[in-house]
Amino acid sequence: MAGLLDALIFSGAWVSLAAGALAIAVSLAFGEAADPRVVGLAFTGTFAIYGIDRLRDRERDTGRAPIRSAFVSRWRGMLIASTVTMTGAAALFTFALGPGAVGVSAAAGALGLLHRRLKDRVLFKAGYITAAWIVVVLGLPALTARPGAASVVWVGAVLAPVLLANAISFSVRDEEGLAAVLGRRRSLSIAVGSALVGLGFAALSPRAVRPLAAIALATLASLLAFRADERYAHVAVDGALVTGALLSAALS
Repeated sequence: MAGLLDALIFSGAWVSLAAGALAIAVSLAFGEAADPRVVGLAFTGTFAIYGIDRLRDRERDTGRAPIRSAFVSRWRGMLIASTVTMTGAAALFTFALGPGAVGVSAAAGALGLLHRRLKDRVLFKAGYITAAWIVVVLGLPALTARPGAASVVWVGAVLAPVLLANAISFSVRDEEGLAAVLGRRRSLSIAVGSALVGLGFAALSPRAVRPLAAIALATLASLLAFRADERYAHVAVDGALVTGALLSAALS
C-alpha cells in the first residue's frame, strides 16, 4: 500500500487530480458543465509541470523531500516517459481549445518552469504558486464557460485564499520561504487564516459559487490537523483540494 501511495503522490498524479477536479468545480460554479478539454488540460498540464520540476530538482530536493527524491531516482525512466506523454497530451488539449488556452498554458508554464530558480530566492513563493494555480483552475474554465466578470471575481475570491493556504503549508513542511522567517507555527496560522478568508467569501458569494465552500472547509480541516510530514502534505492537504472540489461539484 505504501508503494501505491508513493506512486500516486510522488508521480504528480495526485496533485494533477486536484487540478482537474478544481476545473470541474469552477466550471459548475460558472453555470456550465465542465468541458473535457479543460479538465484534460488542467490534469495533463499540471502533471507535466510538476514532473519536469521533480526530475530537474531531484538532487536539490534530497534534503527537503528525501522520500520523494528516492522515488524519483528509482523510477526516473518511467517518470520521464510519463512526463513527456503528459506534455504532448497537454499540447493537444491546448491547441484544441484555441488561442486563449495557449496564453493560459504559456503563463502557467512559465511560472512553473521558473519555480526552480525562484523557490530559493523569493520569500513569499506561495504567492506565485497560487497565481499559477489560479491561472489554470480559473482561467481555463472561463475560456469555455464565458462567465460574467462578477462570477470570475467571486470564484477567485474564494479560491485564491484557499490555494494560498495550500501553498503556505508546503513551505511550513519544508521550513522555507515564509516559514523560514516566521517559523512553522506562525506560518501555519497564516495558512489557517487564509483558508478562513476563502470560506468567508464563499458564505457571502452568489448561490452558484457557494458550493466552493467545500474546498475551503476541506483545506481548513487538513491544516488544523497538520503534521510536518512529507507524505501528509501531499495526501491530506492536496487531497483536501480533490475531496473539496468533488464535493463542490456534487452540490452544484
